[in-house]
Amino acid sequence: KEDFVLREVANQTMVIAVGKASESFKGMIKMNKTAEDIWVFIQKGLYVEDIIENMQKTSLQGSAEDRQELANEIEKAYLEKEIERMYDRLAKTGRDTSIVSEKLTKLKLRKKANHHS
Repeated sequence: KEDFVLREVANQTMVIAVGKASESFKGMIKMNKTAEDIWVFIQKGLYVEDIIENMQKTSLQGSAEDRQELANEIEKAYLEKEIERMYDRLAKTGRDTSIVSEKLTKLKLRKKANHHS
């Protein structure tokens, strides 16, 4: 974690490689609110159990907006991980992955359209 820093870039929270890490990792990692919170908890030295407890507090005691944002981010992360797993399985079997890529692109476009409305 010392080789990466959390920064605000064009109104978006990013993690950027610095030092030795910047030699091998070129680019930035875009963070949503939940990922940013987890990053901050890790920087504070919290253990996984503490991070989960903090997220559970948000889901039970946070404002309606915070609870909805957390639920949306968890759902999105789950869906992205499932799509990634499906894509990997298809790729390992030698099957055509273009269908998955096309569906993923449509999903992302639909999410962007819903986000902007």
